[in-house]
Order: sequence, then structure tokens, then C-alpha cells
Amino acid sequence: DDEEIESYVEDCDNDDDGNNNSDTSKDDPTYIEKKTINFSRIKFNERKIKARYQKPNDLISDGILEINHIKKHHQKLYQILETNNCLRDFVYPELSDSIGLNERERGFVRDYILYGKATVPEERSQNRNFYDSLISFLKQLQIIWKSKSYQERSETINEKSYSHQVVKPIMDFTLHNINNVESRYDGHPSEATQRRNAGEDGPIRYPDLFSYKEHEKHAINIAFIHGEISNGPFVEINAQHLKHISNDKIRLGKFAKDNLSYYQFFIDDFDSEDLEGDLYEFQNTMLHFHHDKMDIYLMDYELDPFYRMCLVKSFDLPLTKSQNIHETIERVIKLLNIIISMNQIAERNTRIIDNIDNIVAVMSRENRIPERSNVILTNATPYVLAAHH
Repeated sequence: DDEEIESYVEDCDNDDDGNNNSDTSKDDPTYIEKKTINFSRIKFNERKIKARYQKPNDLISDGILEINHIKKHHQKLYQILETNNCLRDFVYPELSDSIGLNERERGFVRDYILYGKATVPEERSQNRNFYDSLISFLKQLQIIWKSKSYQERSETINEKSYSHQVVKPIMDFTLHNINNVESRYDGHPSEATQRRNAGEDGPIRYPDLFSYKEHEKHAINIAFIHGEISNGPFVEINAQHLKHISNDKIRLGKFAKDNLSYYQFFIDDFDSEDLEGDLYEFQNTMLHFHHDKMDIYLMDYELDPFYRMCLVKSFDLPLTKSQNIHETIERVIKLLNIIISMNQIAERNTRIIDNIDNIVAVMSRENRIPERSNVILTNATPYVLAAHH
């Protein structure tokens, strides 16, 4: 009914034809339709959403919109979005598992898996880093294929073992050609979450893994990949395990949201449209490992002021060899294509971080850093403290 819908959305100023709807009567049967016809122009009533969804384990309460979460936990809102053809605003192109390696590189992978060795193509011999990283990844796959624990699908493979044996090689190949980045595994707190409240008083949370790049001029670390591992790959599926998976997905969303928000606060201090434009191109990658799957999410500002979280690929990892070796080879090639897609996103994100760092450096040299009242007073921003003394 109208009251239920109004608890979610406020007026849109224009319909799809650009006509102003401000004088439309609420008795008009098209009123609600005009209000919600295009999600990109819907203004959610933030006060009412906060009151309705103030729950610790709800993505919406953190301003994160992820369509599968909405469909499962907020069916009324999902129906509204579906009825008004708004679901397309939550869709991001799926990462390809068929584009990445060229034919000679695919041949290299086939030979290596079949014979344990392969010849580096001459035209790529100058790019030894790529092939060294690829060989290292394939060697690790062969190690786990020969492992009795993996062959027997043992529940004794826990998160830490899985992290070292499978997740880290995937991360290493994802970042193989990206310089001056760091990765942390289980036990290192998220800087963005710890400084969530514009200082050193945020909650201390530990992602299972994250990769970041440091802003050299201002000693602030900006993450671009977060990951969670929900138990080992062959753990018994029960209610407790499924709850763990659900909670880790929410943790991932919150880590990425904190990271984008943290970066936004940093950039806002410079009051530069160029910096804002770069930030809106940034896509925080989230990797969720559960069972033998890898789910890949991206988070961006496409639905600003909310944070859009999109599942862009769910893939079954080749943790064991199939009896049909050629089927196994094709699965490995698909995984490598997905990793190459993740590498391209990581490259783009680190270029954005570098570009922002360079713009800020120029502004600093030219004394074009404005004084603002809403600065983040942390140890990570000495230039701000100096500007206000």
C-alpha cells in the first residue's frame, strides 16, 4: 500500500521523460509509480530506513545495498524495486571466465598440467614475471591435488590452512604485476574500520585478508581488496556454518564500506572535483571463500549516497582433479581468466590511488589545501594538523 511504500522512498523530482512531478496528486493512481519509476532518482528516506533497519547484522543499516541480501531479508523492498524495474541498477557486468589468457598461454597451461613443464612463448619471454607467477600458481595447484587431505575432502582443513594453501596463491597471482602494495592475512586490523569515527576510536576488526596501497605523502593506507574465509572448503554444512557464511558476507560489506568512507573523508579535505571524480571510479573488491567456492563482489558509489555491493562472479574452485583431465584443465583456465579480470580491477584501483596521491602532492606544493572544519584528526593526516595550527 501507499503507506508501506512511503516508508521506504520519498518523491522523485522527475519521471523518465524529465517531467516534474512535484504537483502530482497523491490521489492519482500513477503517483507511486512516478515516484519509484527509476531507482537512480529515488531518494530513500534515510531517517525512516535507519529506524526500521537499525540492526547489527543488516547491510542496509550501514547504507549498503546488495540485491540478494534485500531479496532474502527485505522482501517488501525487493518487490517494490522489482515492480518498478529498478533491479537493473543493482546489476554489474559479470566477470568473464572466457577472456584473459590468449591461445598460446592456454596451451602453456595445458602442457604444464599434462606434463609438469611447458615452454614460455617467445613473444612473452620478456615478461618473465607473468610466467614465473603463473608457474608458481600451477605448482601450488598440483601440490593440493596430490594432498591426501584434499583428495579425501577432509574436514580437518581449517581456515588458516586453506588461506595458505589456496587463497594466498590466488592473491599472489592477482597482484603479480602491481608494485608497492601490501597484503595482510588473519590478525591485522583494518585501518579504515578502526578510524571509522574520524579518529582512533572506531572498532578494531580483523579481516581474514586485505590488500592495500599507502598514500606516500600522507601515511594513510587505502585497501582495494578485502577477503573472508568461512571455515575450510570441506566442512560439514549445518545451520552454524551457514550462519558463519552469512555473517562473513556482512563483514565484507562493512569492511569495504568503511574503506570507501574513509577514503571519501580523506579526499573531502581537499575540496577538489578531480579527486571526487577519481573516487567514483574506485571499485572495492571483496572475495568470499566458502566451501569450495569463491564469490567476488564489487562495491562502488553508483547509488550514492548509498554503497552498491554487487556479486560479479561465483566460481567453483578446482581443488581436486576430475577423472577427465581435460575438464580439469578447462576449469583451471576459467579460474585464471577470472583472476586476470581481478588483476585488471586491482591495477585500475591502484592507478586511481597513485593519481590521487599525485594531485594531492601538487596541491600541497601550491598551498591549495583549503582549511575545513570537518577534517579527520588522526595521526595519519599530519598535513591537516599542520594546516590548522
